[in-house]
Amino acid sequence: MIIKRTDRRCYFCKERKPLSEFGKHRSANQGNSYLCKSCNRERNQKFYYKDQEKYIRLKREYEAKHKGTEKFKLKHKKRWLQVKNSPILYGHAKANAKLCHEVKMGRMKREPCERCGEVKTEGHHHKGYDKPLEVMWLCVRHHHSIHHELRLNDI
Repeated sequence: MIIKRTDRRCYFCKERKPLSEFGKHRSANQGNSYLCKSCNRERNQKFYYKDQEKYIRLKREYEAKHKGTEKFKLKHKKRWLQVKNSPILYGHAKANAKLCHEVKMGRMKREPCERCGEVKTEGHHHKGYDKPLEVMWLCVRHHHSIHHELRLNDI
């Protein structure tokens, strides 16, 4: 007689949790990951923030290589439909579009990073989507660090 378990012990935090708290993993025992979802998220964030410039570069290279393919177009169309149906994401997209338009028309200029003073600023952070032109100009590293801080404050 085969007994199927309903819980599993996380390798990282050592807690017993229901199987719904574990992601799928084909090669693992019972088809579930050995890390619970929260520990796995924490582990992935550590890897990303340790070498985030590498991951950003790899993402840009992938996008440049696959930009014209049908799979890429379908993925972005699906993402746009998600944005359009979410009031928060749609407000973010509208604010970004308005800011980019103002920069392109020359009515607004990119400024150095507010944290480190780096001249090349590829990122900006909206203080509120209802005021799309009030932004903090940031380099990529500091823009990601602000979002990381905000995520930690939400937890």
